[in-house]
Amino acid sequence: MHSPAEQVDIAEGVAESMASRELATDVRRCVDDLSSVQRQAIELAYFGGLTYRDVAERLGAALPTVKSRIRDGLRNLKKCLGGEPR
Repeated sequence: MHSPAEQVDIAEGVAESMASRELATDVRRCVDDLSSVQRQAIELAYFGGLTYRDVAERLGAALPTVKSRIRDGLRNLKKCLGGEPR
């Protein structure tokens, strides 16, 4: 049997794990809601670890275009995740 302090630690760990899974689900949903060009650029840059220049080369797009797609996509993600009013 666990002590009350251990029970609190276990409960907090479960709550954190659930919150983390909920956030991951929300992020996936919001990424899926992006336009295809925004999603592709963000996935390559943030999930693929590529630089903006690498993303531009991979997509065959101009660097300023890729930067705009990522900026606009991140803005949309922030809105979707509740970071600012829609």
